[in-house]
Amino acid sequence: GPDGIRRRYRILTCPLSHPDDRLHLSESLCLIRSQMEAFFVQAVSSEGGKEKRNDNKDGDDDKSGNLGRVGLRCVHCFGQSRSSQPAFGSAPLVLVSRNNAATYPKSIKLVPRCVRNWRRLHLARCPNVPPDVKARLESLKSGGGDVDGGDGMRRKSGRESSKYWEQQCRRMGMVDTAPAGKGEE
Repeated sequence: GPDGIRRRYRILTCPLSHPDDRLHLSESLCLIRSQMEAFFVQAVSSEGGKEKRNDNKDGDDDKSGNLGRVGLRCVHCFGQSRSSQPAFGSAPLVLVSRNNAATYPKSIKLVPRCVRNWRRLHLARCPNVPPDVKARLESLKSGGGDVDGGDGMRRKSGRESSKYWEQQCRRMGMVDTAPAGKGEE
């Protein structure tokens, strides 16, 4: 790197699912959330063996604008690379997902929408999702045992569910750092 500084990345992950999900969300949503994880990528520079955190505010390394943001991603797509690479390393870093395996909500309130979009755009098409998970999702979608009538998205009132999603995001340590924009990325 420039001036003898070596740029590396630390990837912090946390399952999106929580044991309390089943008390507040449909079986479909519980299953969907168990297929995702929240992640945060932090740039770390090392000079002479000393680590120095770099929030990359100038954005040199990150043309996507996603470095330092919380994202949500498919555990099956990224789990494969995680088993062969350490969470801290200098391996190539992909912050933009070409197959919709990762999404970056602009605010905590947009996490449920991002999850719904991820389900529609990625989960059904993902070649890494085990067949039994896909079969169970299809069964729930067609009304096979889900309390929500098969749409996979409702069990409690929208307001109650939204409140739960927000509480769980905050429990994981997520915070909104800028005014929420419209939509998601």
